[in-house]
Amino acid sequence: GYQVPQTWPELVALTSQVAQDPPDGSVTPWCLGLASPDAGEEWLAEAVLQLSGPVAYDQWATGKDSLDSVDADTALGELDSLLLADGHVPGGRQAAESATMQDAAAQLREGQCLMLYAPSSVEALFPVGSVSDDGASSQPEETASAAGAAGAGDVLSTFLTPSGGQDEETAYLVGASMLVSVSGS
Repeated sequence: GYQVPQTWPELVALTSQVAQDPPDGSVTPWCLGLASPDAGEEWLAEAVLQLSGPVAYDQWATGKDSLDSVDADTALGELDSLLLADGHVPGGRQAAESATMQDAAAQLREGQCLMLYAPSSVEALFPVGSVSDDGASSQPEETASAAGAAGAGDVLSTFLTPSGGQDEETAYLVGASMLVSVSGS
């Protein structure tokens, strides 16, 4: 199975691995609904934070740096490679640009893609009873890490992981304030 990435480089590596795994290209790494308000902005904010750090993120998020700053431009280039490369989203770039978050959630449920980065409200798009709290906590640890953390805890990422030989697959929704799982429906 796949491991939930802990760093941006691990996310990039996982994306590449998933893109190469199905020989027929039937499953893509990402579900993406860029037609939904704020979807691109959420991705850009995360990329600026992960690639340039919390100081650059704060400068960009508060408007002290322009939208086309070097950090934002670098982040956009990385996002293009991560998300919109051939075989990375169902239907390709044009489909992602016209897809809504509802479309992206449906693609995940249908098994067309394995990962979804979305606002926490995406839980409402999954069948009743398919989302459950697994008791995980993302409370601060006693030891600090070098990785910066920022945000309101209102974004989560979804990772569909193979069941290890069982019939069902499970999607893990990973957010700053929760870890829940979505069982196949």
